[in-house]
Amino acid sequence: MMWKDNELIIEIPLPRVKDRPLIVAHPAAGSNYSAAWNVMIEHGEDFVLVCDDVGPHYPDEWPYHCDEVGAEYFVRMQNSTQGDRVYRNPDLKFDNLLVHRQMTALEGFQSMPLVDVLFVDWLPPFSENTPDLTFKKVAAAMADACRDGGIILLDEKAREHFPHWFEFEDGEFGLEHLGRAEWPILSLEMTQRVGISAEVFRVHNTKKQQGVDDFLSTLTMERRMSAKELKLMRKRMPRRNDSLPDKDEWWERKFDSTFHQGFIAPEWPMPQASPWDFGRYKLWIDDLIKNPERLKPISRDIRTLNIGFKIQLIHGDIKNHAEWLFLQNTSVILRAKQMVQCLEACPMLAERAIKLQPKWEDPLIQEMKWSGENATPDLTKKLLDLSKGQKNVATIAHEQGELENLLSQCKQWLKDNPNAGLECFTIFHLDKADYC
Repeated sequence: MMWKDNELIIEIPLPRVKDRPLIVAHPAAGSNYSAAWNVMIEHGEDFVLVCDDVGPHYPDEWPYHCDEVGAEYFVRMQNSTQGDRVYRNPDLKFDNLLVHRQMTALEGFQSMPLVDVLFVDWLPPFSENTPDLTFKKVAAAMADACRDGGIILLDEKAREHFPHWFEFEDGEFGLEHLGRAEWPILSLEMTQRVGISAEVFRVHNTKKQQGVDDFLSTLTMERRMSAKELKLMRKRMPRRNDSLPDKDEWWERKFDSTFHQGFIAPEWPMPQASPWDFGRYKLWIDDLIKNPERLKPISRDIRTLNIGFKIQLIHGDIKNHAEWLFLQNTSVILRAKQMVQCLEACPMLAERAIKLQPKWEDPLIQEMKWSGENATPDLTKKLLDLSKGQKNVATIAHEQGELENLLSQCKQWLKDNPNAGLECFTIFHLDKADYC
């Protein structure tokens, strides 16, 4: 509810949009991102909450957030294309995303569309070291981050210590003061707060939102697929990005701590299997398929050779095509660094991943040298040997990136392994001169 001049207004006028989620920003959020989250949960519309901070407070790091049964509230998804952590609550009945980006607020606004809702609890990010901060000194910068008709919520969390931040004139810099709003904390528990209150402003400017679909496509892999690929994805279930140990390990530690002395119970909440409820996931995919103009599928220039199995040569970064490899039922075979990047981009690839440098075990290829003149001899054959039993295999450029050497090793391997069943071997290369 909201008050304006002692008049009670039942509905808080947050925006509603069609065919997309609301874009919500909470700069320099710290641990108070839960306040903006609770406000949007109360609103009940699809939303993406973007929190930019030099030192992000990630929900899969202590202190953790739990739901009413002790399970993790935020389930980590695949990373964004920029490597930012993305989370989702699978139990809400509307689409939701929480994005934590490690950057300043001003850097963040330069890399996202104008926002529908701006949640502010700390003015310095808008000031560029301006002394004696006041609302008037940062009002223009706040308005510049919003589209015409957008809403700014000035959280009263800091009113007691910085009362001058809340001294404003109605209409200043195109900000129409709508009143003072209050929200109960219904969804996500917050320490040291029993409610949320904020001054509410509507932005009046001439700025129109652009690039919303492009921005959303950097956050979820499904928006980077074509309608045809989405029909395949509809039959799959996205898995949790295991930043914390998975459900099996959690239950094992829980069991040991309950029935055996000397074992410590897991300190993190019970992991969920997926960031999605499967039924709602299929409905969301169906909605994307019905609106293909909102999709941003990635194009691929594939050079194909056939020597008894297909060899596909693709110029590009393998992690940018991770979801496509998953849809092709591809097994990726990579060194540790590239493997981590791929699995963060598409956790489902872990099912068929061949880790050349497993964390707690000996390397699969001893003293391996990946590239250059001193590269491990016949490395292509060794990689294919480790991939036996897989129909589709992908890796990145190795040895000296010579096409003649690649074909020679592949032909010899096929001769030595005529019944291996390999159908396609895909190699991604960043250097255009490789495999020419």
